[in-house]
Amino acid sequence: MDSCLSKHSINPYGNRESRILFSTWNLDHIIEKRRTVVPTLAEAIQDGREVNWEYFYSLLFTAENLKLVHIACHKKTTHRLQCDHSRIYRPQKRSKKKWPARKRQCHTLGPL
Repeated sequence: MDSCLSKHSINPYGNRESRILFSTWNLDHIIEKRRTVVPTLAEAIQDGREVNWEYFYSLLFTAENLKLVHIACHKKTTHRLQCDHSRIYRPQKRSKKKWPARKRQCHTLGPL
C-alpha cells in the first residue's frame, strides 16, 4: 500500500479546531475486511477444518489491522494484501505415536 507523502500532525485535545479537523480522519482496515478477510473466513469455514478464530477476530475487531488515515489521502482502491495463510487454521494437534504394547515379564522371587 502506498503511504501518503504529506506530513500530517494532529492533536485532537489541542483546541476545538483540532477536534473538528480530527473528524476528517478515518480508520481503515489494512487487510480489507469486505474484499479479503470475510471471504477468506467464509472459505475456511467451508473447508471443515478448525478455523483460528483469534486471528480473524484480531483482523476484524482490534487495532492490529487498522490504520488512521486522512480523508484526503484515503485511497479507496484495492489494497492487495492477503490474510496470512499460515494463521487461517488452528495448528493440527499431533497425535501421539502409539507404541506396540510391551510383553509383560513375569518376575519370580528366589528362595527366601
